Amino acid sequence: MLKRMVSTLDLRLLSIEESRAFARVSQYQQFFETYQFVHVSSNVGALFGRQGESVASSQGQGECAVVLLQTVGHFRGQQSCLLLTREGLVLGQHFQEELQKMMNRPTSALLEQSSTSENSSGDGLGIFIVDDFGRLEERDCLHSGARMEAELVTALYEIGKSVESRPLVVIHFSTTPGEHVSMKPELKYVGNMHGNEPVGRELLLRLAESLCDGVVNKDKEIIQLINSTSIHLLPSMNPDGFELALKTEPEKRKWLTGRSNANGVDLNRDFPDLDGVFYELEKMKVPKFDHLMDLFSDDKDRQPETLAVGRWILSLPFVLSANLHEGDLVANYPFDSSPEGKAVSAYSASPDDGTFRWLAETYAKNHAHMGKNDHPPCDGTAQGAFSNQGGITNGAKWYSVSGGMQDFNYLATNAMEITLELSCEKMPSGETLPQLWEDNQKALMEYMWKVHSGVKGTIYDQLTGEPIEKAVVWVRNSSAENPIKHPVTSWVHGDYYRTLPAGTYELFVGAEGYEPQAKNVTVENKVRDSAMVVDFALKPIQAVEEAELQEVLEELAAQAANNEALEEEN
Repeated sequence: MLKRMVSTLDLRLLSIEESRAFARVSQYQQFFETYQFVHVSSNVGALFGRQGESVASSQGQGECAVVLLQTVGHFRGQQSCLLLTREGLVLGQHFQEELQKMMNRPTSALLEQSSTSENSSGDGLGIFIVDDFGRLEERDCLHSGARMEAELVTALYEIGKSVESRPLVVIHFSTTPGEHVSMKPELKYVGNMHGNEPVGRELLLRLAESLCDGVVNKDKEIIQLINSTSIHLLPSMNPDGFELALKTEPEKRKWLTGRSNANGVDLNRDFPDLDGVFYELEKMKVPKFDHLMDLFSDDKDRQPETLAVGRWILSLPFVLSANLHEGDLVANYPFDSSPEGKAVSAYSASPDDGTFRWLAETYAKNHAHMGKNDHPPCDGTAQGAFSNQGGITNGAKWYSVSGGMQDFNYLATNAMEITLELSCEKMPSGETLPQLWEDNQKALMEYMWKVHSGVKGTIYDQLTGEPIEKAVVWVRNSSAENPIKHPVTSWVHGDYYRTLPAGTYELFVGAEGYEPQAKNVTVENKVRDSAMVVDFALKPIQAVEEAELQEVLEELAAQAANNEALEEEN
C-alpha cells in the first residue's frame, strides 16, 4: 500500500500521450480504488479534494486539474497524488520509485507496453481522468484479475453535451449494461445540476466506486442490488457551472457563482412547466393526470443540458430517481410548484403524496443527521428547522419552483423523483467529503432498494402472448373511494412498475382493444430485491365479443335440444 505523499518539489513532466498510457496500465491501478478530480487555480489555494491537501504550484503552470489517486487506506489519511496540467501529467519522482520497487519493472517499459494495448471500449467500468477539467474520459479502473468481471455489469454512456461542449456522462451498473430488461426496474441519481453544488457529484463518484468494489469483492448486498436493478448515475448535469465555481477564488465566490449553466440559466427552472398543465386540467375538471408532455407546448428555447437530460428521462422506463443538491439538509418531495404561483409558499400535495413522503422519509431516516434533531437549521430560522418534521418537506411549502426537474419526472413519465439537499454549505472544504460520504452512504443504498417496492408485472395478450405497450395501470388504496390520480403505463416489453408502500390495493388495467381487468393485492414489501409480481393477461375485445356470441349460440343450441326432447316426449 502506498503511504508516501508525493513531493511537489521533485516532478517530472510527461506528455499527454504518456499520461494516458500510464492511466491504462492495469498493474498500476491495482493499488487504487479510484481517481478523484479536483481543481486548483494558478495561485494554488486549497484543493477541493477528499482531504483538502494543498499542492504547491512552484512550476508556475497556471490553471490545472489535480487528480488524487486514492489508496485502499485513504480514509485513514493515506493518499498519493498526480498533477495533471493542460500540457501533460506531472508525477512525483518518489511516487514513481515506489511503484517501480513494488513491481520491479521500469516505468518506461510499462508505459511502452501500455501504449500498444487496446484502449477501453466503453463496455466496462470506467474511471474518470481529465485532460481539460470537466472533459471526462473512460479508463479501466480495475486490475486485470477483476476487470472482466466488472465489465459484465458496467458501462459509460454520453447523453449530450453542455453549452461549452463538455459531455454529460452516465455511469451504468447492470447485469445487462446498455440494455433495458423487462421486470428489472431502472433507477437514476443526478448530481451537480447546480454547478456550485458539487457534493452530489462527489458522492455519486464515490457510490460508483463502492459498487465497483462490491462487485470485485463479491459483497452480497451489492451483488444482489446489481442483479436486480439497473442503476444510472449522472455525476454532473452542469459541468460548465462547476468549472466556473471551482476556478473562482473562494473569497470571491458568491452564493450563486456557477449555479447556472454557461448561458446563465438555472437548469432547475428550465424544464417544461407541467405543474401548470396539471393545475389547469384540474380546474377544468379534465380527467388527465399523467404523461402531460402530449398537452404541453411553448416557444421557449431550452438549454442543451435540459434537452439532453429531458430526452434521457423519456428514453427509459425509470421507476425511481433522486436529484442531489446543496444549500440545506432535507429531503424535498413533490409538488415543487404551488397552484398560486411563485409568490405563495403553500403545501401542494401530489396524487401520490403519501408515497412521496414515505420515500423522502426513507432517505432522511437513513442519513446520519437529516432526520434527527441534532443540528441547527441551515438558515437559522424556525421555519428552516426541517429536522422537527423528520428531515422532509413538501417542495411548494418550502418555496414554489416552476419548471423543476423533480415534477417533470412525475408528470411526464412513470418515474418518482425527490430532491435531496445534502449540505448547508455550498462548495464545502474538501476535508468534509469523507464525512459527507459516511453521512450519506447508507441513505443512498437504502433509497435505491425502494425501487423494488410496490408492484410490477407484465401485461400481455391472452391469445398471442405478445406484450401490450401503453397499457394503463390504475391503483386504488383499499381505504380510498377513488383510484390514485396518477396511473402508470406499460413499456414496450409490456412491463410496468408501480412504487407503493405496504398496504392493500386494487389494480385496474386497461388497454385499447382489450377488455379491462382488475385484481386485489396485498403489498408487504418484504422481498428486498423484487416488487410484488402481478401479471395481467388481457382478452382482445374481438375475442371477447366472439366468446360472448359463442356462448349465446351454445345457449340457443341447448335450448333447441331441450325443446326437441320435450316434443318427442309429447
